Amino acid sequence: MQKHLLLFSLILVFTGCINHNHYQKISYSVDENSISKAQLQHSIQMGLTDINNQFYYVVHKGNQSWHLKDPKLENELLTFSRLDPLGVVHAQYYQRAQKKEFNRIDQRWDAGEEYRQIHLFVDDFTPSEGIHLSSITTFETLTQYQHRRLNVFGRYATTIGGSIVGGVLIGAAVIVAGVSAMIAVVCGCPYIYIGDDFQGNLFSGAINPSLERSDHLLIKSSQDPSVPVIMRIENKKNEHNYTNQLGLVVIDHPFDVSIMTTPSGDIHSISELHKPIEAFSENYNQLDNLITNDEQAYLFDDGVAGDQLNSLNVVFNKPDNTTSGKLVVNVKNSDWYSLVFHEVCGLMGDKFEGWYDKKWEESKSEPTMDMSQQGVYLDVYLMNKGDWVFVDQIKTKGSQASRDILVPLDLTHHDGDRVELMFKSGFKFWDIDYVGMDFSENEPFTVSYIQPISAEDEAGVDYLSSLLSDDDSYMEQTEEGHNVEVIFPLIEQHEGSDQTLILSGKGYYKRLNVYEGKTHYVKLLKLKRTGGISQFSKKKYDEVYEFLYADE
Repeated sequence: MQKHLLLFSLILVFTGCINHNHYQKISYSVDENSISKAQLQHSIQMGLTDINNQFYYVVHKGNQSWHLKDPKLENELLTFSRLDPLGVVHAQYYQRAQKKEFNRIDQRWDAGEEYRQIHLFVDDFTPSEGIHLSSITTFETLTQYQHRRLNVFGRYATTIGGSIVGGVLIGAAVIVAGVSAMIAVVCGCPYIYIGDDFQGNLFSGAINPSLERSDHLLIKSSQDPSVPVIMRIENKKNEHNYTNQLGLVVIDHPFDVSIMTTPSGDIHSISELHKPIEAFSENYNQLDNLITNDEQAYLFDDGVAGDQLNSLNVVFNKPDNTTSGKLVVNVKNSDWYSLVFHEVCGLMGDKFEGWYDKKWEESKSEPTMDMSQQGVYLDVYLMNKGDWVFVDQIKTKGSQASRDILVPLDLTHHDGDRVELMFKSGFKFWDIDYVGMDFSENEPFTVSYIQPISAEDEAGVDYLSSLLSDDDSYMEQTEEGHNVEVIFPLIEQHEGSDQTLILSGKGYYKRLNVYEGKTHYVKLLKLKRTGGISQFSKKKYDEVYEFLYADE
């Protein structure tokens, strides 16, 4: 039974192009023996705030049911704008789940993941006042899983019971590693919006002052040159965000080129992106999907080599007399890595908070573990004269959205007519959608830096001075849901050229996760070995796979 509880805490919402999509209904009584009120509150909040995975909320009172329009949770009160009848397709999914434990998702019905539902059963409530959590007696969810090919990743996770709860992983409070909360979204940090368009996150992975860093986010939304650029910086997670500096980098360039940045923020133009002639994984599986931007990513899941890390190799034809190249990779952190991250933190049990606070006070200290040796960072190597030469590393970018990253290559002393590169990652820590190479020289472009002219939150608090320079003054966002509106002045347009905007920011953030239970010293010592966390990830994944397919 204990093994099953651990594995259920690791089985994730299965998505992607695979053979069969299924869903099932799971029900919990709200009491100390199943799911507590605090755990219920956390699960409801997670279902409301994940931008990629929001749920359809339904309330039941007696024989009546309603859909909650625009639900919001404040403390222990769930409010909504109105009550609507249940959607026809939503009702069909729920009715089928009532009759059968496991169900195939009908592609004729599914236009937007209508099976993703949370049902709240109450004794009584007043619509104008909302729903008090204390009135909820039963918590039900419809959750998706997939069958045949195991291609799993978690949207987010929290251990509160004994099975999956619609994108929320439910495990026992006594599972191995003593995990009491595993929120499988490694990317916290500030969320950046222009209007309702999510642009991405800044300085993901900078989880204490010693990891403070600059980040550079390409603005995807088209801008009206007649109005100022208005951004919303939001703290969407259970954490504290500290933003040191914020500004817009404006690049004017020819219409027939695009602009990208290196991990350190250097700007380059892309004129002609070449596809690789070959791409293969650790086990020499050919990966033609990496040649195009088609959301069919390589997941670094082919097993592990002697150093316990996974690798991906790509090969390009090299033009004659070439002395440089610009490698372009579309990449993000995987959601599986997020789960592993919290599993590892959970091994520290109730000592995690003290350790984290200690590291927080160690200003500008080096990380305690080599991120490259563990496969946390994505390392890039170039084959030259029979040896692999380290080129660069891509630090954590978060799991919410993919980014195009440019890695410059010096090919002055490179031999041969082919350029072969290798990416090294921990097991299922990164997703790479496509890889390309531009051998052209940079086209002429001009760069200007624009500072914000206003930065205020909803209460009128002014943060502008904290964002203008790299100093000891920070914009502090210490409450979940805290928004700051940042306004930039009108940007001058130049006739005959195109324009690209890049948001440049620097900062860090503090996680507020709490873990319980004893510290597993032996397991933690094993993780300090080269590739230890990658090996840990592979072991967890194998346990899930064996559990799912033991009878096949």
